[in-house]
Amino acid sequence: SAKGSKIDRPIIEAENRPIKPPRKDCVFALVKWGDKYDFKYANALAKAIVKHTTEKNYEIICFTDDSKGLDEDLMVAMKFPIECCFMEGWWLKSALFSSEAVGAFKGHKVIYIDLDTVIVGSIEDIIGFGGRFGVLSPSEMENENRRVGYNSSIMIWDSGDTEMKCIYSFLLSHYSAITHCTKKFDHWLEMCVNGAFMLQKMF
Repeated sequence: SAKGSKIDRPIIEAENRPIKPPRKDCVFALVKWGDKYDFKYANALAKAIVKHTTEKNYEIICFTDDSKGLDEDLMVAMKFPIECCFMEGWWLKSALFSSEAVGAFKGHKVIYIDLDTVIVGSIEDIIGFGGRFGVLSPSEMENENRRVGYNSSIMIWDSGDTEMKCIYSFLLSHYSAITHCTKKFDHWLEMCVNGAFMLQKMF
């Protein structure tokens, strides 16, 4: 965009829809980029998901720039959309809202989990989440050093909610401007989604 021009960002109202009845059909989404967290993290997380769920009516999809080493018996590897390959790090989480990802998710509920997450117990409760958009609160995370906002280490949404696509498409169109004024993807989510459900308060 031209210097000094105004960009009207998209705003999604997460609280304006009632909690839906629990749905057990879902897709677990992982994002692996670069070498900070390698295929061993993805495989370990996929194994933990399988271990801590009872019904196995889900698919695990790992979006990645390099599928080498990923356990094909546990997950499906999917390349990032070509047009966002210039993005790095946490900004690539936005690809989860791309048309390619939406097509792969097939209208199911999506549960995204960061690769460095350690699952120590059942995750059946969060599979039943029925809100429009759920994230973590940073209020009790020492590394965040803030009391309010979103932490996208876990995100849950309905892939059939087409309005969510703007999280990716708008960022793609205005990447330089947005990344210049926002530090990370979590802050971009805060700008796009109002009233996300804080998962720690629900489970």
